[in-house]
Amino acid sequence: MNFKILLWRKVCNGNLILIGDFNTRVENENDSQGKWLIELFDSLNLEQHIREPRHDGGHTLDLLVMQKNNSFIKFDKVEECRFSDLKSIHFTISAKKPKPSRKTLKYRKTKNIDIEAFKRSIVEAEVSKKVEACASVNEKINVFFLAIQFLMF
Repeated sequence: MNFKILLWRKVCNGNLILIGDFNTRVENENDSQGKWLIELFDSLNLEQHIREPRHDGGHTLDLLVMQKNNSFIKFDKVEECRFSDLKSIHFTISAKKPKPSRKTLKYRKTKNIDIEAFKRSIVEAEVSKKVEACASVNEKINVFFLAIQFLMF
């Protein structure tokens, strides 16, 4: 899948954060790949937040990209690192922990099923006729599983 299409799909699905080494020099207007990438971000309402070089060589290879209107991330700074020729990126994510949800599960002890009675139920419900009436394989599978699920509970 094309990167542009993949990125567009992810942007359409909600909040997006891209962090990493894009291995292109976005600070250099003569770099065609960097220019293309920044134009792509702009067309998708995305913003690249690293404005200063992150490498001792003076290049911005690592990017922090997110929607322009985001309110859950705050870019702080790029800071020297004593152990590397790369600088560290500091940012804050404000996210709330989701409330735990309760889910009710239904189940049936399959060992207690009377197999002969279950077979009769399938015949009486005319499951095979309903499945045969379906046009596609996917539809047949869905009808079959819905019928069996109904008979199980």
